[in-house]
Amino acid sequence: MGNFAWLLPVSLTVTILFGVVVSGLAVCWWLIFKRTVRHFNTKGK
Repeated sequence: MGNFAWLLPVSLTVTILFGVVVSGLAVCWWLIFKRTVRHFNTKGK
C-alpha cells in the first residue's frame, strides 16, 4: 500500500481545487444571470 500513499493527498487537493473552481463558476454565472434578468426587466418597462 506504500505506493498509493501519495494518492490520497493528491486526490484530496484535486477535489478541493475542483470544488473551488465550480463554486467560482457558479457565482459568475449567477451574477451574469441576475444582471441579464435585471437588464430585461428594465428593458420591458
